[in-house]
Amino acid sequence: MILWKNGNYVFISPEQRGNPGLPVNLFGTGHETVNSADYIFDNERLSRYHKGEVFQLTLKGTGWYSESCRERMHPVPAGCAFLASPEVPFCYRHRGNDPWEFIYLTFTGPAAVSLFRKWREENGSLIPLADPGKIIKRTKELQEDLNGRDVKDFRSNSRTAYELLLLIDASIARAKMDPSVRKQTEEMIKKSLTSASVDKLAALWGYEPHYFITWLRQNTGITPGKLIREVQLESAAEYLIHSARNIAAIAELCGFEDPGLFSRSFRKQYGCPPREFRKRKRAPILGEPVFLTKEEKS
Repeated sequence: MILWKNGNYVFISPEQRGNPGLPVNLFGTGHETVNSADYIFDNERLSRYHKGEVFQLTLKGTGWYSESCRERMHPVPAGCAFLASPEVPFCYRHRGNDPWEFIYLTFTGPAAVSLFRKWREENGSLIPLADPGKIIKRTKELQEDLNGRDVKDFRSNSRTAYELLLLIDASIARAKMDPSVRKQTEEMIKKSLTSASVDKLAALWGYEPHYFITWLRQNTGITPGKLIREVQLESAAEYLIHSARNIAAIAELCGFEDPGLFSRSFRKQYGCPPREFRKRKRAPILGEPVFLTKEEKS
């Protein structure tokens, strides 16, 4: 059963919230629109309402956040979020005449506490997000599911909480990525399509291979091996469209010694085999240009 629900606020009853043996649980969620310039939430005065780790994301307008109402407030515009914890006093409020719309999620459990602490240590309490749409969509689905219905069993609750934490963690990680790293790495791969490797890329960046794998994933969201394969297949697609070479020659030129592996990999990335892709994409013109590699030009 729902312990307390008022409009779009939902708190889950203790018997369905989870149990101490589970690493993460969902305590509550809400979707608010604030119009009053006098709106203020001070956890030092209202701590009885705050029982877990809070993730609060602005949808429209701007809110203001601080770790104390006596300190300088920081803006939380649309697409940004703040983290709040029972371990740290906090305060948030609304200013001005424009409405402030936000959603929040409250988590409990040792895994949630550990993850929120990690996020604050790495980013502070105010966090930028990359493409928060997935978080918003999943939260609204959850709220609709809870609206007037019995809460699912505590293990399902824990799985939902874990899913939401993964979405938040991925969004925080993507926001810290450096797009120039992927662009430069792709250019390195294109210069040596037939011989590109993790070790060679690591050497070009000046890193040990083991560290390079972690570093590249942190900055691009993809492992070096997958990025090499993507670039090779993208180059193959260009050759299929703009050159007269046969498919076996294109496969070899793009680093595939096995034509069968090339065909399977190409189908997986583009949804059709190379020959069909060429028929669909190639312009029906005479004298299609043939792309030459640097070695062929010299």
